[in-house]
Order: sequence, then structure tokens, then C-alpha cells
Amino acid sequence: MVNEVIDIQKFLQCLKNNLETNDYVKSPKYASPLYNIEMDENKNIVGIKINHEQIYLSESWSDEDKYILKASDWLISEKNTFIHHSFSFDFRSNSDDSLIRKFRIDYKPLPQYPDEHAHDDGYNQTNTNHLLYKKDVLLYIFYADINTILTILRTYIEHPDKYPLDNQYSDLYNTLIVNERKKYDEAV
Repeated sequence: MVNEVIDIQKFLQCLKNNLETNDYVKSPKYASPLYNIEMDENKNIVGIKINHEQIYLSESWSDEDKYILKASDWLISEKNTFIHHSFSFDFRSNSDDSLIRKFRIDYKPLPQYPDEHAHDDGYNQTNTNHLLYKKDVLLYIFYADINTILTILRTYIEHPDKYPLDNQYSDLYNTLIVNERKKYDEAV
């Protein structure tokens, strides 16, 4: 797994900026209702949790909620450093006639599954194939979090022909991911 050194204040500021300043995010427009802060008895932050929240998105020129990102992201404090404990990001269109293809990426969702994996637009109740980093997909799944996913989706919504799990676009999306993580992860 990635060696993470996440500055939690910068992480939350990036989340605030991603939600409030981007036309493609329709709701929520504020970060605070999206996450819960977990504190210890001394009022130190020990975790940030986004638990199955829905974020509605669309093209920047549209007011319609055309896409849904169901997001779960759990960061925990470990030895005074924040790391990702688990995440799941499930993205899909609200419309059957959309050119957008669904996908989901997960990290440690259940112990019986591989740590980091993705599911392409063919996944459903009967097709639960796991796509693994380097074997099946080149997208940096291990760097995913709410901020990097929103950065990926901004590009994908504007360019639906550039599917994030298509390896021919991995350099594009991996560059976006690394640039976003550099804003708050000192290990990148």
C-alpha cells in the first residue's frame, strides 16, 4: 500500500474546494455535511469518515443531476499520520441514454476480496469480477480518495470517450490523481 502522509487540514480544504468551486458538482455544495470527524477523549482528530454519501454531478453547462457518485472514504490517524483505512466509490449515470459508463473502485471493502480493485461497467449482482491494478487496470487505485475521484470525474464527464478504467487513458488520469494528491499528501 501507498506510504501516505496526509495533511488532514489540507485534505479537507481540497474537498471544500472540489465541492464548492466546481460547476460539475451539483450537490452537496458544502463539505461539512458530507463527512464525520471522529475525535479521541483529548479532542484530537483520529478519523474522517464519509459513509455512503451521494454526490450529484453533471456537465458544467447543465443544471440537471445526471450522475451519481456513491462515496465511502475512511481516513484514520496512525502514529500522528492520516492514512486511508478503506474506501468505495461507485459512479453511474442517472440516465439510460448517457454515454457515460459506470465503474467502481474499492480498497479493503471486505476481507475476502483483494485490497485494491475496480469493477468496470459490466459489474452487477452476478458479475462481480475484480480488476486488479497492473494486471487488469493501470489506474492508480491505491491513490484514490474523495478528492482524486472528483478530479477524475471532472475530466471524464467532460470527455465521456475517455473511460477511467481504459488503460489507454491511464496516464491522463494518473497525472490528475498525482497532482491532486500533492496538494495534501506529503509522501507523493
